Amino acid sequence: DRRDNWKDIIRQDNINIIDWIGLGDNFYQIGTIIDGIQSKLRNGIALISLQKDPKKDRGIGGIFSEQLASLYISIDFERMTVLKAKDWQGKNPNGAMDGFMIVDYGSKFHNIRPIEKCHKCHGFGTTAKGKCEDCYGKGYTDKEGADDKTYI
Repeated sequence: DRRDNWKDIIRQDNINIIDWIGLGDNFYQIGTIIDGIQSKLRNGIALISLQKDPKKDRGIGGIFSEQLASLYISIDFERMTVLKAKDWQGKNPNGAMDGFMIVDYGSKFHNIRPIEKCHKCHGFGTTAKGKCEDCYGKGYTDKEGADDKTYI
């Protein structure tokens, strides 16, 4: 349980998992907090979870939370989107979306697959007739032409 001095708990050569940073109304401070955490890292990494508004892509602090990140992933119900990936090799992952299910009482990701915005409702989940029949109201469908080779 921590409210400040996040950099004081960082182990410079380890994997540091911070399961969310609460900022209250001071959301703009996230950039300074992340900068402090990064300044303590040597060969380690920091995985930082941020709460987010379900209607927005980025966590609390918006762009301030993304600026220093090497990898920024947004996770929603059964959907993960790579918003920013620095120093990637091969295929550019920026903007890639994957669908998934969580099984075994929340302990495992299952059925991970590439997805895309529904062509019929354009990602909104509804059409003029109501709930989109192509995506069942989710706004996303499995990516056309995707197969297991996508993850090689």
